[in-house]
Amino acid sequence: MQPSSMDGHTLFEPLEPRLLLSTTIFSEGFEGSFPGAWTVNVSQGRRWGEAMVDSHGGWQSAHCAVTQYGTETNNYVNNMNSTLTRTVNLAAYDEATLSFWYSMNAEPGYDGLTLKVNGAVAGSDMSGGTGRWGQVQVSLDAYCGQSSVTLQFQFTSDYSGVPLGYSGVWLDDVVLTATEAGPPADPDDQLIEAAFKDGIPFQATGAIDPDTDVDMYVFPVEAGDTVGFDIDRLSGTLDAYLRLFDDFGNELASNNSALAPGETTPSNDPYLRYTFAAAGWYCLGVSAAGNTAYDPDSGDGDMPGGSTGQYFLDAQFALGGADVSLYEVELDPWGEFLLPGGILAGFYCSFQNDGPLALNAAPYVIDLYLSTDQVITATDTLIGQHRETLSLPSGLGASHGLTISVTVPGSLASGTYYVGGHIRSESDIADPDDTNNWICGNAVLLTVPTPGDADCDGDVDLDDFVLLKQNFGNAAAFWDMGDFDSDKDVDLDDFVILKQNFGTTLAAPAARTDDLLAEPVEPLVRRIRRRLHQDGPRTGGAILDVLRTARLVMPRG
Repeated sequence: MQPSSMDGHTLFEPLEPRLLLSTTIFSEGFEGSFPGAWTVNVSQGRRWGEAMVDSHGGWQSAHCAVTQYGTETNNYVNNMNSTLTRTVNLAAYDEATLSFWYSMNAEPGYDGLTLKVNGAVAGSDMSGGTGRWGQVQVSLDAYCGQSSVTLQFQFTSDYSGVPLGYSGVWLDDVVLTATEAGPPADPDDQLIEAAFKDGIPFQATGAIDPDTDVDMYVFPVEAGDTVGFDIDRLSGTLDAYLRLFDDFGNELASNNSALAPGETTPSNDPYLRYTFAAAGWYCLGVSAAGNTAYDPDSGDGDMPGGSTGQYFLDAQFALGGADVSLYEVELDPWGEFLLPGGILAGFYCSFQNDGPLALNAAPYVIDLYLSTDQVITATDTLIGQHRETLSLPSGLGASHGLTISVTVPGSLASGTYYVGGHIRSESDIADPDDTNNWICGNAVLLTVPTPGDADCDGDVDLDDFVLLKQNFGNAAAFWDMGDFDSDKDVDLDDFVILKQNFGTTLAAPAARTDDLLAEPVEPLVRRIRRRLHQDGPRTGGAILDVLRTARLVMPRG
């Protein structure tokens, strides 16, 4: 159930209204020097001018028509087109209203007053006689945002029908008001307004707009919970900033652009990881990076953030770094040996969780090396690499296996090699124990024979000559048939290779504690079965109990 309060703070209140700042742009009663800020034109010897005959407020009004010299007259004349014009700036406003009072005695339907805004007629028809003062209000909202808006009162008459006595139009108390919208009230920039989340994990999509905007999220945790808060920008230019608060608004942590687990490319997206010492309600604030000092309790103190846009928030448990170890490297049951410079497919690798648990430490990278001894280090020959994006299995000792294809260097010299490897996490959470990330080179033993050694017994001798002779002319041959230059033909080129290396003996590798190499070396193995586990799952740091011996052929020269 959603709480109604949080340690004395009410979590809900009515949303703040949008604050509108009303401004009077001008108020004209025509009491001063005429025409003031207005411009007039002369038509048929008449124009707009000040008059004391009639007014709505004060002593004077604007009358059309007076003589072109400003002398007040009793009436207007036929065929008039006289204007009273003023230009205003509405660039900073969202709403605007023009109001004015007028009184008129003119020929109905033919002579009268028209209001124009930027040349377009605004408001209703005003002709004939009102007999008294009336007020008109016209919305100018459509012109807000424009820096030059022309207001024009136009009096026109046709060729006949001027009324007797005082006639024309009197204009007074013209007022233009506008509302400048202040920053929109932020409905969720305080602890009491924060969006409610019922626990970890949670996800949310939001937007920072305008750049002073702040989004707040309130959520509960238990003591000892470690949570990672990750922001990813969805649109716009948003450079987001995260702030974490307790329920009294005290800042606990903040972040601008740290990489989340699994991320490798720097960006403006923040990641914040925090371990909560006490259970309770906490609040996360999302803002633009320039707005980092706002008050989470009052919502005051916003500064221009410098960017806007949509974001995705992902809050997940972060359980700490995993002690990952590579404990096995062996030949895949279907692996095949090809020439150096080609692909040596089928190395089966296993790695496991030696604790503590961590589901978020992926991805992992496994590096495989060739070494002339059983100690595998980064200075050995890197032959393969695999990036695994699956999360590490949970549970102490839980393991995961995969098969990796590797490239054997073409410059590899004849000799005996060991294969081992190293595992590393790309997570920003460090492995608490790197000492067991390496597996020594005792998983697979590779022998690279001397060119000409068809039977792979370590000697280039008559037995190899016999094999070459028996297969001479074979156009679909392999190394063990005498095709030493790997062109699929057993021919004179292969005979030359055998002759050049005749009598060569490949030195045996150093003896090992299990004395495996004392056993006879088998002929060329093209497919080697992976060791079958007879004793159940491996534990951390375990090694192969049986070493597999294989041969890797070398090309001519």
